[in-house]
Amino acid sequence: MTFVLSMYKREHFNPITYFLDSFAAVSLPLHSTVVSGGTLPEVVQEVRAVDKFGRTIVHVSVLHAGPDVLRKLPIRDAMRCKDVFDMTPLMYVRELEAWNKLDVFCDLLSNEDIDWAKEIPEVIETVKEETFDQVTALHVAVQDNLYSLSKVLLNECFRKRTESYRWEDPHRVDLDSIKYWHDRTFLFYAKSIGVAKLLLPYCNTQAVDEYGNTLLHNAIRLSYPFEVVEFYFLRLPVAVDSRWGGTPLRISIREGNPDTVKLLLLRSRRATTDVNDLTTIEKEITEYKPDIINLVIPNSSIVFRKGLPAFFDPTRSSKLWWLLDCVPWYDILVSVFHSPNKMRQIRQDSDKNYTYQEQFEDLFPYLNINDESNFPVRFIQRHFLEKQQRLVPLKQLLLRFDASCTDEYGWSALRLCAQEGSVEEMKLLLPHSNALLE
Repeated sequence: MTFVLSMYKREHFNPITYFLDSFAAVSLPLHSTVVSGGTLPEVVQEVRAVDKFGRTIVHVSVLHAGPDVLRKLPIRDAMRCKDVFDMTPLMYVRELEAWNKLDVFCDLLSNEDIDWAKEIPEVIETVKEETFDQVTALHVAVQDNLYSLSKVLLNECFRKRTESYRWEDPHRVDLDSIKYWHDRTFLFYAKSIGVAKLLLPYCNTQAVDEYGNTLLHNAIRLSYPFEVVEFYFLRLPVAVDSRWGGTPLRISIREGNPDTVKLLLLRSRRATTDVNDLTTIEKEITEYKPDIINLVIPNSSIVFRKGLPAFFDPTRSSKLWWLLDCVPWYDILVSVFHSPNKMRQIRQDSDKNYTYQEQFEDLFPYLNINDESNFPVRFIQRHFLEKQQRLVPLKQLLLRFDASCTDEYGWSALRLCAQEGSVEEMKLLLPHSNALLE
């Protein structure tokens, strides 16, 4: 008999248990419908009829149906009925660890008598003895948003964070003493506002994980519903840096959620920098999400930082590395921040057909050209563009500037290319230069 019961917990025995239960239910249409995965009527009045195994429709639904089927049944009428294996429906729930079905029992019966929960001592003891590597009823209930089951287990097992509860029942468990990966408490796993509110009296909202992430960081990073993010936003500081992703605002920019960014801008400092020395606006440009750009720019003060160029170092972004092949990074004006559409064109990935022409034309209005007389020379001094597609920026400059100009030492662009042996550049420059003067 014990072996027969154990088969329900092992998937490879499903054909056998299906055959046995189909045979036992052959004389009862409702039982047969549930075993075969059919649809029950919206209302089932009678649940006391039993099959050849002595099981009611509630027994069979626990074994073969989902939570939605259980909600159609008057389960209280069959709560204490035992089959030939001496099992009640609740015992099968416990045996199979079907916590989503236990949540239905909690939901349907809690308004009548919550004391029935004390009939599941094994569940209660399992939760009380919970350790790092055990997946227990409460952990599953919190993660899967099983509100009613969470409510019963919290009510039965855990101590609220008040002095009176500490003295009234010292044997109850401190929920915050149970932690999972990276020192995260139960509140970190609450994905719904209902379960989060249930946990509040039992958990410390100021908790952080081993990386310094607060509950607000965590909700944003894992894309919890906006109402959960807002719930923590109203209760927690927002200017907290974590070692993982920075402030909540920076994480929301990376995740690309405009509603969360809009919310956090109300209380966040935008002038601070992250571990890469990027401000909020620079971080957003690096991530490049147009909707977020349009939110951040009106709420940011874009200024020149002492000792740093107007534009952040593009080598920090794999999407902007090619800029250094076109112009020195200190020659790019900060006003490029205000043109998200241009940034979209500039930030295209390179491939074998990539010429840079459109991208350079888009970038050109944002170049900081203080002295037009020697800009081609300065460009050549920094960039000897050996690949054919990278000659495009030089072609663009020759359309706009005098190629025969020289620097303060008398060096022209053509002479620099001749010294370096840059043949392709010389072919471009010769028609525009006075070779006799070189």
